[in-house]
Amino acid sequence: MSSTDTTRCPAHTKTTVQEQRKEYDRARKHDPYRALYNTRDWRDRIRPAALRRDPFCKIALICVAQRGDPAPSEVADHITAMRAGGDPTDMDNLQGSLQKMSRPQDSYRGQHLRRQALTD
Repeated sequence: MSSTDTTRCPAHTKTTVQEQRKEYDRARKHDPYRALYNTRDWRDRIRPAALRRDPFCKIALICVAQRGDPAPSEVADHITAMRAGGDPTDMDNLQGSLQKMSRPQDSYRGQHLRRQALTD
């Protein structure tokens, strides 16, 4: 059942986390900034090069005290977001990161931490 189900009143309509994620993904499907991640250039050249250069999470290096050691990079994260004018393919604007630390809702994503990671 989805949140758009009209057969039940709002008090009895349950929206699961999975349904919320699907709805969120559908809303982002036509986002022009997300199109980059589906290109062959990103998948085969840019992302792998960033992960080879930064085998360990650059943001986690700041938080080693919490983890004990740096974690392996999972994603190529933009330091300056594309929406903020960051060059999407410039290697100087990319850093290896843990998936959870690259999410916008994560507190570690603050620009000051991201800039500091570059200087370390």
